[in-house]
Amino acid sequence: MMAKNDRLTGYLKRRFTDSGIEALANLADYAGKSEAEKARLLRHALGESETEHARKMGADYHANGPNQINCHFTLFATRELSQAWEQGFKEAKQNKEERE
Repeated sequence: MMAKNDRLTGYLKRRFTDSGIEALANLADYAGKSEAEKARLLRHALGESETEHARKMGADYHANGPNQINCHFTLFATRELSQAWEQGFKEAKQNKEERE
C-alpha cells in the first residue's frame, strides 16, 4: 500500500506545482480515505471543480466505456453534476463523429 502512495506522490511532484503537492502533503491520513474521498481531495488540491470533473468523466465514459470511476454515484449527486457529466459525454460523442 505504501508503494502505491509513493508512486502517486512522485507522479504529482513531476506533474503539478508545489502548491498542489503541499496541499496533498497536508492531508491527514490520506491512505485511510475512501477512493471517492481521495479523488475529491486530489481534485481540490489540483484546483479542478466538481462540475469540470463530472464533465471529464462523461467524456471518459464515452471513450473508455463504463467503470467504477466514470460512473461513480457522486458524479450524479446533484442536477448540476449530472448535466455536466451528460455534457461531457455529448461533447466526446460529437468530437468522435467529427473526426470520422
